[in-house]
Amino acid sequence: PRTSRLFCRSMSALASRIFLAGFWLRVVVFCFLSPFNNDSDGHLEHILYFKAHWMPPPAGFSHETFQPPLYYFLASFLARFYENPKFLQVFSLLTSVGALHLAQKLVCSSALIRCREAKIVTLLIVAFLPQFVMFGLYISNDSLAIFLGFLAVYRLRTFFVRATRRNFLCLVLVLSLGLLTKGQFIGICAVMVPVAWVWMLREHRARGFQRFCTFAAAVLLLAIGSMKYGQNALLYGKPLVSNLNFNPPWVAWQQGTYTGLKSVLDANILKLVVKPTYDESTRHAVPLLLYGTFWYQYIPESNFHGNLSPVLKRLGSWMYVVGIIPTLLLLVGLMALIRSPRLTLGIPSWRGLLRGAAIGAFALNLAIVLWTFRNFDVWSILQARLLFPSLPGALVLLDAGIASIKGRLNLSHCLCIWSTAFGVGVVGYFGSEVVLQCIQIAQSFFGHNAGV
Repeated sequence: PRTSRLFCRSMSALASRIFLAGFWLRVVVFCFLSPFNNDSDGHLEHILYFKAHWMPPPAGFSHETFQPPLYYFLASFLARFYENPKFLQVFSLLTSVGALHLAQKLVCSSALIRCREAKIVTLLIVAFLPQFVMFGLYISNDSLAIFLGFLAVYRLRTFFVRATRRNFLCLVLVLSLGLLTKGQFIGICAVMVPVAWVWMLREHRARGFQRFCTFAAAVLLLAIGSMKYGQNALLYGKPLVSNLNFNPPWVAWQQGTYTGLKSVLDANILKLVVKPTYDESTRHAVPLLLYGTFWYQYIPESNFHGNLSPVLKRLGSWMYVVGIIPTLLLLVGLMALIRSPRLTLGIPSWRGLLRGAAIGAFALNLAIVLWTFRNFDVWSILQARLLFPSLPGALVLLDAGIASIKGRLNLSHCLCIWSTAFGVGVVGYFGSEVVLQCIQIAQSFFGHNAGV
């Protein structure tokens, strides 16, 4: 059968083009996007605390000081040169580009994503998905966590290719840095460390003393990564503490999200299509909150405020419709995994273990988010950005879903239609936001000159 021109190009050349487009998109968005989202004031305060004291503050000091310290420690070095938030935002731009580069390398290697069509879809999502791009660019530890999440999968792949003690400890080091960045890495570590350790015992015939030294070094690295949880245990009597434990004023009006089984089963995406942003009709549904915050800016939280416009928020409706097909394919991949895990993943090869570990990390990360929601019943916990550090696992499920239907449909034709629709939504969203920012800048400039 004839294939579209999209498939006539080599995968590496196409991936390079997508990477370059994603790179320049991030640069353009960086120029217009404010460094601040709803939480960035707290992140900036955490950075400035580190600059002044060079030690992690207690979790209850301010809104974001419950977060592990690595991002703030690194950003404080930039703050010593210049405290301007836009300058500090450069760090997020670098980590965002780094995550995109790692995603390109993982996808092109075929170790993680096997199906050619899935490679293109996953690259398009990582390169252009508005929420993924924007949360990689704010002053926030999300940017570093996303980078380290992709780096952990990349280092796990490197370890499987060559199961040496050095590669194992490099993986553990990355995971330790992840623990020092965001709590989501508790789930990622719980999957990747045991898988890598068992594989190394199988592949690397080391002496007992060498194994003990490797194990001790790994435990030491993970203990250093867990320093924030140790501080919490000493100060508050429990290792896991968040800002929700200190009852900030906004918690009360966000509670009452869970209304019973309906909150778990309500997946009526048409509600989001009709009301693309935060609304009483969708805030009680767990699937809709996760879906809405993945495919569009469901929560107003930056100077990109087109989602407040009755006309421009229809771009959100468009993105929600576009997101239906990849979401269904992810669920198809999940069903294929449940039905035949060894065949779906390719176990017992190391590639199958890599895919399984990525999915396991994503599943545990999701479980952490849902567990936190169960404890506090606060709707803002259900944001897809908290799953971004483990996004490779979701991409593996998407790959499994596409592979399951391959041969039954003309995937080349379907991919061209979907990628065009996705591209229209991305260009419409970012294009309209940049135009709005240019208009605002012009109004401010001419208004200032008129005042003078």
